[in-house]
Amino acid sequence: MKTKFPSIYPIIFSFTFIFSWWFFAFENLTTSTTTSSENTLESPGLALSTHAILSKVSQLDRNEIQQALAGNFSLMRELIQRWETDAKHLSDHGIPGIQHLSKDQYFQSCFIEHILSRCPKSIKDQLNRSLRLNSLVDASNRKVTILDSFNRFLPQSYISASYLLAIAPSDEILAIPKGLRYLSHIYNPVHLNKIPKNSHQIVGEKLSQSKPDIVFTAPYSHPPLLEMLQRQKINLYNLHHQNTLKEIQQSLLKVGHLSNHILEAQLLSHFIDSCFLAIDNRLLVLNYFDARTPISLLCLTLHQSFELPTSKSLIGQLLNRATSFYPQIQCRIPSDENAWSISTNIEKIYLSNSDVLFICTSLSAQQKKDQNHFILGQLKAFKNNKIFYFDSALHNSANQYIALAYFDLFQSLTSMMIL
Repeated sequence: MKTKFPSIYPIIFSFTFIFSWWFFAFENLTTSTTTSSENTLESPGLALSTHAILSKVSQLDRNEIQQALAGNFSLMRELIQRWETDAKHLSDHGIPGIQHLSKDQYFQSCFIEHILSRCPKSIKDQLNRSLRLNSLVDASNRKVTILDSFNRFLPQSYISASYLLAIAPSDEILAIPKGLRYLSHIYNPVHLNKIPKNSHQIVGEKLSQSKPDIVFTAPYSHPPLLEMLQRQKINLYNLHHQNTLKEIQQSLLKVGHLSNHILEAQLLSHFIDSCFLAIDNRLLVLNYFDARTPISLLCLTLHQSFELPTSKSLIGQLLNRATSFYPQIQCRIPSDENAWSISTNIEKIYLSNSDVLFICTSLSAQQKKDQNHFILGQLKAFKNNKIFYFDSALHNSANQYIALAYFDLFQSLTSMMIL
């Protein structure tokens, strides 16, 4: 490792010098732009109108968020800068509680994207390998020594595959879980088609021929397969279930270190934080100007039967977070550290008679329509056209697309206030 540092220091110094000049220039530009915005808000009256303030805040675009989460690094930086400008605008106009990325996060985001977009691949690779950890211990207490030569990866879980698809070139991914190909509303089929093999096809002799540097396993990986991999002395890294946003980001960074793509993983992690804060801030604004009476919201999951998501589930955590910024929406999420959901029945749903229903399911459009008329047709929420459905594949995704799931919740929360 020592032989690398003399060549790395000049690179880092030069980029730091150039980027510092650029960064402070951008800060000045942002300040002047905000001052100009303040002038445009003047009106014949002394008080600013709600519409005038909100009209200066950028619209959140689902397609842009999804593209960024898929690995569009320049778009990540663009959105981070846009949302930070929004946050400054809202703070300057007296909205309490507005949140920002830390200065360190913001600087890293801009600097890393500058490296990823401007540097030759050889320099990016050299920087990634000099900044990553030397080893990591997985959930099964196995230590993996990370080598500079690692560039062939076999993800056996949706989580690891999702991260690698966003941070690593497709030619470094030997195969992906077959089920991802059925989630074209989340993963771009054009990107997936660049990886023609499915993970379950690479076994036995094909596995030894493929020579993966690391196989990312999961708690549900078959023990005989794990034994075969160990006999072939292939590095295994077990990623356990991720139950919180923090755990999702930590597992992302681990995959970044193991794959020699820590810069890409760090930028994506900062983008996830920025996306959540941008949504939080908009909920704070809505709450600040909303004087309506509280609205009752019931959230359900539907597979074979109706269930209530708990505080352990991702959708439960997202709703708890959203309603903490928008307390006019009253939604009770049962606390449970062991179960992701608890059973309920149609009688209890009718007794609650909530103003709004959120249902997380994989039902088809026709099945939803049938269910509405035959099961939920007498509810207040149905009569007022306030039943919202969420894709369970997305809202149960313990990966970077949790940010997209949070956006969908935000969009429905704001829609239900308008309807």
